[in-house]
Amino acid sequence: MKAAAWSCGRTARRKTPERNHDPSVSLSPRALRADCANCAALCCVAPGFSASADFAIDKAPGQPCPHLDAGFRCSIHAQLRPRGFPGCAAYDCFGAGQHVTQSTFGGSDWRRQPGIAAEMFASFAVMRPLHELLWYVTEALALDAAGPVHADLAAEEVKPTCGVKLVQPGQKEATEQLRKDPNRQQERGP
Repeated sequence: MKAAAWSCGRTARRKTPERNHDPSVSLSPRALRADCANCAALCCVAPGFSASADFAIDKAPGQPCPHLDAGFRCSIHAQLRPRGFPGCAAYDCFGAGQHVTQSTFGGSDWRRQPGIAAEMFASFAVMRPLHELLWYVTEALALDAAGPVHADLAAEEVKPTCGVKLVQPGQKEATEQLRKDPNRQQERGP
């Protein structure tokens, strides 16, 4: 599910190891923008959604959208809104898709290596909200009105990226390790 302004439907996917992100440093604003050409269409596969005003169909998590083509592109990208998919047009992964595809999984994808699919999708589910939070921190650092908290934000900016233990391919117990991490806050129910 890509934003309409992105060139997802027009570019070929390419593996670019030189653009891998070093998780020990802060992510730049450029790294916090979707780069669909360096992703394995994680947003079109990993999340599920129900038929609603935002999505014309039901799609189970981990199942490719029926409009996803063999090149990891949306076959109806130019008609997302009229075809009933404004949620896809508005979606933003904040660069998490290419980060997971290129950095965490070294350019591998779930189609060529189906054995990594569940781990890749779980990584995306963790990385996407982290990237969104980093985007907010980056935006706040650019605002003059946030000047009084710039030093605090700059000091905190690196912590989310260096504290993340990236899932490595073949690490089946990654979810269990995350649950046992003493630094992770417990999830709260409704």
